[in-house]
Amino acid sequence: MKSLTGLVEEINRYFIPILDALDEIAQATPQLKRAGTLAARDVEGIESVCRAQLDALPMAVGAGFVAAPQMVAAHERFLAWWQRSGDEHVRLRLNFDVNSIDVYDYIQMDWFRLARDSMRPSAYGPYVDYTGAGLYVITCARPVVRADVFVGVAGIDLAVDEVELGLARKLLASTRPAAVVNAEGRVVSTNTADWLVGTRVGVGEAVDHVELVGPDGWRLACATG
Repeated sequence: MKSLTGLVEEINRYFIPILDALDEIAQATPQLKRAGTLAARDVEGIESVCRAQLDALPMAVGAGFVAAPQMVAAHERFLAWWQRSGDEHVRLRLNFDVNSIDVYDYIQMDWFRLARDSMRPSAYGPYVDYTGAGLYVITCARPVVRADVFVGVAGIDLAVDEVELGLARKLLASTRPAAVVNAEGRVVSTNTADWLVGTRVGVGEAVDHVELVGPDGWRLACATG
């Protein structure tokens, strides 16, 4: 069975391809134009990169770039995002009309704000994205900066059941009760029935916490002893 250090290394190896995919999408995002904005046509050119990341990551169900307000010319809001649909990838179309009752106001959403405010790769969830993808996901995002200007975030939606299962397989290598917890301290995946997914770990318990290379604030929690 793996030591705590070995287990951390295994969990980190799970997250590294996800972080690399975010980097690929961020790097594919075009440079600013002279007017200090991005051109919509150029942003849409990241489609092939997003499709490639969806093919490379079996747990990914969506990927793309989400722009800061007024950062894409002639658009108050702009999203270039592709979703897995069976064996195909389809462009996600959402309503950004702020006067509409069903507006998708991603500026107020935690996954966008976490990446923007921390300026680090972050993740929000698990949650049901009712107004967007309509799926039970974890949204990973990292800030995209051009010429010292925050232009938006590169993002990937991960299927919660795939993430939970993939991490659980890693955690089973530990003889100690262990769990991967998100930035809120809630269990995302675990190897013990004592810590249920969605509950908090560590309250009144002797638990070691080790930061992971994954999203900001995500940790491996292991019972001591």
